[in-house]
Amino acid sequence: MREARMAAEVEQEAFVRGVLEDYYRDGKPPWDGGVTPPELVAVTEGPGALKPGRALELGCGTGTNAVYLARHGWQVVAVDLVDRPVRQAREKADAAGADVSVLCGDATATTRGPASPRTNSAPGSPGGDWST
Repeated sequence: MREARMAAEVEQEAFVRGVLEDYYRDGKPPWDGGVTPPELVAVTEGPGALKPGRALELGCGTGTNAVYLARHGWQVVAVDLVDRPVRQAREKADAAGADVSVLCGDATATTRGPASPRTNSAPGSPGGDWST
């Protein structure tokens, strides 16, 4: 029974990954407009703004929000399931001089083992790529 459930989860992940890859391959997906949402700007820069700390962005896409937060003093780890936007997020972070650890993997399956270093951060910082 457990093996069947695990096989179904792997199949579902592959399906979702394929759909997302299609969106990124065909151009910009509708959820990734390349503009930081005003709500994030408000809590970062507005009255009563949060003090910079650590942020985890799940489903980071091309890294727009992760880069924005890093440029405002946050320590950011960003995760996405699909390789193409992860590469774009790393490039965007490099171009902006932003220290963002960008990971490629299924954020709901963190029991796959330790992350291997593959980040935009200095050696020894958190991050990695645990995709299979």
